[in-house]
Amino acid sequence: MRRKKVFIAIVILLVLGLGLLMEYQRRTRDIEFSIPSLIMLSLRTDLSPYWGSFVDVSNQKVVCQDPICGVSAYSIQDRTQIKVIDYIFGFCVTMDDPWIVWADKNGVSAFDLRDSGNYCLSKKGLLRDVPAIDGTTAVWVEEDDVIGYNLETKTRFTIVPGWNRQEYQGEKESKYVSPGLMNPRNPDIHGDIVVWVEEHAKTTVVGYNLRSKEKYVIRESPYKILHPRVSDNFIVWKEKESEKPNERLSTIMEYDLRNNTLMTICSGINSEFDVDISGDIVVWDDYRDKSGSDIFGYNLSTGKTFRICSSSGNQFAPKISGHTVIWCDGRPQGWLEKVLKKEPCPVRGKIFRHWPGEGKATANGGGTKQELGKD
Repeated sequence: MRRKKVFIAIVILLVLGLGLLMEYQRRTRDIEFSIPSLIMLSLRTDLSPYWGSFVDVSNQKVVCQDPICGVSAYSIQDRTQIKVIDYIFGFCVTMDDPWIVWADKNGVSAFDLRDSGNYCLSKKGLLRDVPAIDGTTAVWVEEDDVIGYNLETKTRFTIVPGWNRQEYQGEKESKYVSPGLMNPRNPDIHGDIVVWVEEHAKTTVVGYNLRSKEKYVIRESPYKILHPRVSDNFIVWKEKESEKPNERLSTIMEYDLRNNTLMTICSGINSEFDVDISGDIVVWDDYRDKSGSDIFGYNLSTGKTFRICSSSGNQFAPKISGHTVIWCDGRPQGWLEKVLKKEPCPVRGKIFRHWPGEGKATANGGGTKQELGKD
């Protein structure tokens, strides 16, 4: 009888221990998720250059765009979906929960997830590139002007004008009298800092402080520079390493606004999509081997590079918000998924409890820094 009680007690302790271990793992392990059905039609190869502006993530909500079916917002936590708009004529969507902003041939529009309100921000069509948003401020490029818009007050303002205009005496037409901005593209915003690219004889990364009204040059390069991104005190971008048209190798650069230093995060990456940043974590995709592209991350605090996803097929165009990373996923379906007729999941992601190597800084910070001054 006594042995039976001891055996039962041991079994109970083992069950409780296993339960506690499973609960600990549930609370501490990274959470992987997938979003089926959305942007299914966007898998067409002729639309591949636009993948980077099909999706975005904010506060564990994902916005996905299909060029045929429109825009939808998806909650990772409760797996609910909200239809934003049935159809848009463009490939540009971004979000900062609760706001979703997109640009198409009809102009720039916004959607408020709190009350499903739909607002027109601009009626200027065929705008350049993807608009950007931080908090309640949206920015975009319109006729060579960098435009800002306060979504709460519904107030539009010009951040920096393009070509300076002067009206003819007594006529409605305008003439250009002196150059302002030179072909600005790809704006981004975080707090008071707005960044964009200008194309002169050299490609230039430009910064602008909304509070002090100061514009300054961050980087000049003879090579192509893709969409600069800003978060907290860091600005990151990717630039080509060669002028050869078929050469896709690029370098990821980081600029620290606190001490005006430029750092090379990594070089020789083989990718055609933008980088993204949230806090001190940078993410990008890279074709490092013949099996396809994978998703990588870099921790600016620890100087550590880590792999986020390395499944079969291509994973590309990552976006990050806080500890949530999403990407476009082109992994092939397995035989079991085909038998069960499961829908492909073109958008997948991971919520990190802790970043790999957190608290274990490297000796050299993982990159090469150089001092820069603002021009």
